[in-house]
Amino acid sequence: MSKVTVTYNAPKGDEKVVEMRGVTFFDGQAVEIEDPDEQKEFLDKMVGNPHFDVDGYESEAAPRRRGRPPKTLEHEPRVGPRPEPVNQLRVQEPEAPKSRKDK
Repeated sequence: MSKVTVTYNAPKGDEKVVEMRGVTFFDGQAVEIEDPDEQKEFLDKMVGNPHFDVDGYESEAAPRRRGRPPKTLEHEPRVGPRPEPVNQLRVQEPEAPKSRKDK
C-alpha cells in the first residue's frame, strides 16, 4: 500500500494534541501511518471523523454522510386519483344555554 498520512484539525476550543492507538497527532501536522494494511479499521474510523484528513487511503467501508438521509420510496407509487378523505370525526355544535326563569 502507498504512503498514508493523517492530519488532525482541532476544533475551536479543543486540545491541540490528540493521541489515538499510540499515535500522537498535532493540530495541522500530517502524520505518516506505519503499516496501513494492519490498521484498516482504525483508518476507516479516521476517514469518517470530520476532524481528521486522511490522504492516500480509500476506505472500503461506506462513507458516513452527515445530515438527513435522502428520501426514498419504500413502496410503489399510486396510480390514478387518490380517494377522497373521509371525515371520521363528527363534531356536534354546542347547544344554546337554556334560560332559567327565577320564581
